[in-house]
Amino acid sequence: MGHPSKRYCQHASHIRRHFHKSLAKVGLPRVKFHSLRHSYASLQLLSGTHPKVVQEALGHSSIERTLDTYSHLLPNLQKEAADKIDSLFRKP
Repeated sequence: MGHPSKRYCQHASHIRRHFHKSLAKVGLPRVKFHSLRHSYASLQLLSGTHPKVVQEALGHSSIERTLDTYSHLLPNLQKEAADKIDSLFRKP
């Protein structure tokens, strides 16, 4: 049956091989399979998904890990927060 880590490596290699074949078939550039994870997180954050939701989806143990990795995608976070507070005080 073999060692579990060897089976995992064979499985991961199989997935990677089919992933690369699929990319080539549709004319997309070859990228690392792990890049999908970063693309997912980036697109979620840029579309306004709360970082806590992204953290949970990625399986990060803390929100700090997610924010440390992807905070460069959220440069307007402070301004947006200030604008929201400001709008509360400006309501009639």
